[in-house]
Amino acid sequence: MTPTRAEGHDRCGHCEKKNRPNRDDFRCARCGFAAPADHNAAISIGRRAVSHASGDAA
Repeated sequence: MTPTRAEGHDRCGHCEKKNRPNRDDFRCARCGFAAPADHNAAISIGRRAVSHASGDAA
């Protein structure tokens, strides 16, 4: 997962440039989830790692 893709997703899976209104903030254009962008990217990467380790193709 590239850094750009990691920081553009949230728990609903929606990925869009509008999700990152600026460098520091993340707000999902679909579900409204908001978090600091770096924190959200770390969560996305962690979920991908757990999914990969368990054998799921996420």
